[in-house]
Amino acid sequence: MKTLVLANQKGGVGKSAICCLLAYHFARLGLRTLVLDLDHQGHATAPLTASGKATVSALTSDRALTDAAAMVEPGDFVLVSAGYQGLLSLESQPDRHNEFARNLRGFLHRMGERFDVCVVDTGPNPDIRVVSALVSADYVLAPIDLGQEAISGIVNLFNAPRVGIATIHARLNPRLQFLGMLPNRVKAVPLHKANLLKVMSSSAYRSKLLARVDKPESGGDFMFLADRMVIQQCQANGQFVADVRGQTAARETWAEVKPVLDRVAEMMGVSK
Repeated sequence: MKTLVLANQKGGVGKSAICCLLAYHFARLGLRTLVLDLDHQGHATAPLTASGKATVSALTSDRALTDAAAMVEPGDFVLVSAGYQGLLSLESQPDRHNEFARNLRGFLHRMGERFDVCVVDTGPNPDIRVVSALVSADYVLAPIDLGQEAISGIVNLFNAPRVGIATIHARLNPRLQFLGMLPNRVKAVPLHKANLLKVMSSSAYRSKLLARVDKPESGGDFMFLADRMVIQQCQANGQFVADVRGQTAARETWAEVKPVLDRVAEMMGVSK
């Protein structure tokens, strides 16, 4: 099983929407898909539950960290929903943090026999939930909002002392691969254009931090997701944009989104 974490230390960047898009897409590809919602706000839990596509496990995500024998029901597309109070209580138990990380690693190892891919949504707090996910993951993708993010914020995302992606890779999980930053909800406005150009013009960021649609050696374009009302509507209604029929906007949006999702699957080695 390949495990992908959606991570960013800022809220409101669209991690949950991208988590849902990827989960739907992986399941559509015929991959046995597990979704683990570690954000107590449950922004991935609500739409995936409403969609009726995923089996909602009786196990809540906090127990994946606290229960050394945690398991989920059989299924080809299973959601481990956010456990609100349980997740909020984890950070206040520092003497158990190593235990939580070990339990999550054990849970993912057990699930590896039953699923092809696991997508993990995380909250914006740099806490034990994020650390535990990153130390056991294979890949991490970082959605960013060009209306919020400054270069300094992006550097912090990568190099923060506790939960920075490079820090986790160097100290705790050498197999963790950073798939890149994914600009999300990109608008055709001067601020977004200026921020994207600012990031792209820096050779340090261009070479290793922005995700590409094509392989780097091909010189392909950078990945981004445009700000489309259809995506927000589908998230609110528990729908997958590829399943929406009879709407030109949905069809055009899916044509934009699909290459990004396909590229993530390819980078993870799970494309079909």
